[in-house]
Amino acid sequence: MSMALLAAGCGDDAEGQAADDPGNSIVVMRADGSEVEFTSMTTQCVPSVYDESVEVVHAESEAGGLRLMIEVLPEDVEGGWTFDLPADSGSDDEGPKGVVVFVGGPDVEASSDVELATGTVEVVGASCDPVRLEVAIDATLGSEYGGDDAPIRGHVVSVASPTDQGSVGSNTTSR
Repeated sequence: MSMALLAAGCGDDAEGQAADDPGNSIVVMRADGSEVEFTSMTTQCVPSVYDESVEVVHAESEAGGLRLMIEVLPEDVEGGWTFDLPADSGSDDEGPKGVVVFVGGPDVEASSDVELATGTVEVVGASCDPVRLEVAIDATLGSEYGGDDAPIRGHVVSVASPTDQGSVGSNTTSR
């Protein structure tokens, strides 16, 4: 399945990029001030860990020793939705809810549903048919185990080509 990260914007420049390209990546800042940029993601629809009868859009990537994971319940974001953090991502009793963003690695385990998380996650759109995810994040994910929080910023659009629906695939950055 070929997936592409697309820039959302109006007008194109000489290289065919959107003139107001918001970056088309997600950047996480480590505790030491260094940044890790995620520009390639694998996106698919999978059963929720909270309720296997419910499908969620699941996107993940690895870069610089960190793992980024975003899960969205499409029915909770129809027409777009902005979540103020911390955002309740659900439970075994309630099932999945809204959105969860997680960053993990040797020095950080942080997510959007931890009490100390702040900022917003805007889900512009998410669907399983066709597989599509567009998110804009301006937040600090809260540490899950008392370690460092994780500032995270960016905007990505992931769209599967019509011939590849229902398969797992990798996104490529359109830069």
